[in-house]
Order: sequence, then C-alpha cells, then structure tokens
Amino acid sequence: MINELFLSENEISVFLEILSSYTRASNRNLVKCLKIRTVTLDSLNIKNVPFLVLANGERINNCFDIATFICSITGQKDNLFGLESRSIEKHLLFFSDLENSSDRLQFLNSVLEYNSFCNAYHITVSDLFALALVMKDLSKMKDEDKVKLSNVFRWALHLQSLDGLSEQLSKLKFNICPPIKFFFLTNDALPEDQKSKDKKDKKGCKEDQKEKK
Repeated sequence: MINELFLSENEISVFLEILSSYTRASNRNLVKCLKIRTVTLDSLNIKNVPFLVLANGERINNCFDIATFICSITGQKDNLFGLESRSIEKHLLFFSDLENSSDRLQFLNSVLEYNSFCNAYHITVSDLFALALVMKDLSKMKDEDKVKLSNVFRWALHLQSLDGLSEQLSKLKFNICPPIKFFFLTNDALPEDQKSKDKKDKKGCKEDQKEKK
C-alpha cells in the first residue's frame, strides 16, 4: 500500500500539497494526494482534513507531523527542517505565529525585512507554509498594495520560480505578478520607454492570469 494524503480546499491542505510536490513525494509514489471537495466533506461529515493514512493503516492528523513524515521519507528532513532540535522548534513556533496572526502579510513582511527566507538562509518548511497561507491574497492584490509589501513579494517571486514549486502553483492557478510601479519611482517619474514597457508587462501578466482561470 501507498501512503495516502487526504486534502481539502483549505490553506493547510495547499501547504501539504505544495510540500509533496516540492519534495517529489508525489512523483516518486511515496505519497498519493487525494483531494476531496468541500461539498463532499460536508455530505460525508468528514472532519479534520487534511490527514495522512500510512501504508500500515496508522493515521496522522497534525499538519506539522505530516510535513515531518513527508520530508523524512523523501530524504529532505535535514534540509527543510534543520539538523538540530531547536531548528525544528523554530519552525513549529513560526507555524503557530503565522497561522494565528491577525494580519499575516504584515507579520510576514516584517520577518522578511532583513532575511531572504523565513527561518534560515535557504528555503525551509516555514517558507512553504507561509506561501500557502498568503499566495491567494498575493495573486489578487493591487499594485499599490504590493509596493507596501515589497519584502513579501521579493520572497514570493523567488519561491515561485523554483523547480517543483512553479509547476505546482500553475496547477493551482496561482500566479504572483510583481508590482508594475516599483519602490522609489512613481510611474509619472519613469521615462516614456519604461512606461510603455511597464504597460506591456502588466498586460501580459493579466492575460496570463486569464488563461489560467
């Protein structure tokens, strides 16, 4: 039997789906992702989704424990969680802080002000968790709001370009576009040729979003 990961349409399910893709757990048939629609969950009265059913029949409900298991069986635990127990505790604390924050984007923007990633000098489970929680908001945000969250967009655009993430985000129909007006120059202050280029970039981005819908 294969390990089966039951997912819904909530943010935690998106995180685990992204993690399975990034670690290649799905491609290597180590984890089979089974997405269940909300209407089906309601009709069958199924609660506490996502959950993982192991090949031996054991069930894991906790999101952090599921993520740990996926990273372990794919050989990515040391890389995505860290080698020391205190590193794992940092990720667990970050998960809790971000999930319970009244304003996730502002919290994340402050975390990324002096850091390229959320909890280390490279991508970890904290980055994947944060991306799953905010990417829906980022993909729909207006340019003037994007500029106010420049740290978040720098980080999100980098993650979106990584192998294993770019493909999965496309499947989920999330496309994060950079703000057309950048940090220190208003559009009025830009040269005419740059204004023209910005308009073309913005048009292309909007067309790309329409195609994915």
